[in-house]
Amino acid sequence: MGRDLTLRSAERFRGCARPRTRRGVHVRHRVHVTAVRERAWLARYVAEPDQMLAEGDPLALALFAKYKTVRMPNLGLNREEVDALLSHLEQRSRAALEQAHKR
Repeated sequence: MGRDLTLRSAERFRGCARPRTRRGVHVRHRVHVTAVRERAWLARYVAEPDQMLAEGDPLALALFAKYKTVRMPNLGLNREEVDALLSHLEQRSRAALEQAHKR
């Protein structure tokens, strides 16, 4: 998988993953999600969050409720783009953990 594909996928996802404040609460980067969710579930959720919510996936419903009914957008990513994005998040997560250990 090429660097260009990884960067394009990450760019499309960036709006969902950047830090922001919601209702006065800081929302951190979602990069650590690869450590707390199974990759197969995460890949499907990134690819078709709307369908998982419509099907009543328990975790998708819990996330929907937790984030005050803010829907994760379906970005129309194909399998290769989803894999590139998850690899990018895994790499960012490892880098963040390494930085934390250096402090």
